[in-house]
Amino acid sequence: MVRGVYGAQAEEAVFTGRTAMDAVVVARTAGEVATRLEAAPLPEPRVNGATLDVAALAAELRAGRATVEQALDDVAREAREAQVTLTEKSDAMAAY
Repeated sequence: MVRGVYGAQAEEAVFTGRTAMDAVVVARTAGEVATRLEAAPLPEPRVNGATLDVAALAAELRAGRATVEQALDDVAREAREAQVTLTEKSDAMAAY
């Protein structure tokens, strides 16, 4: 959207490199992109009448980031719980 409305130079000011596939990196990048999007001096739109609600887009990125971070927290918690269960099982088997 940034490129379509403002051009390649504006896109390069907001996005740095390729989008990662790792969820942790995606979450971090979403926050960084939202910050750069709000801070970047955007030129006049390339097309008359074209607009981009930068604040709304940044808010959407941050909301998505929060969703991914919550999911990552859930996965980490479940992994810890699974480890505790496995340890208890191993201890019980060893005591048998």
